[in-house]
Amino acid sequence: MLEEEDADSIIIYDQLLRYLLKVESSSLQEMQTRVRNTRNSVFAYSEMMETGWAKGAQPGKVNLASTDKELLNRFFNEVMVYRFACRFQFRQTIKLREKAIGLIKFYSEKYHLK
Repeated sequence: MLEEEDADSIIIYDQLLRYLLKVESSSLQEMQTRVRNTRNSVFAYSEMMETGWAKGAQPGKVNLASTDKELLNRFFNEVMVYRFACRFQFRQTIKLREKAIGLIKFYSEKYHLK
């Protein structure tokens, strides 16, 4: 049986993991959808399809479908917020991984696990 303090450390790890999964499945997905929807109003994808993009070729340039400054500003703001959120999530995931490695090492040594 685990000591109470040891069990608490596993519970704290599990809570952090569940929180990060919730953020990913809600906030990050919502931001990604917003970026995607605005992006579809900003870029002229039909023109790219005609240049071989549909066959897997990278387009040399992407034409704008809109020159509306408010729309373009919203798009770039959404991209920046999404980028910041992804970086934050990535850093938290790295910390979570380090915590998991530490917990595994600690319990392996303390409880002589193999």
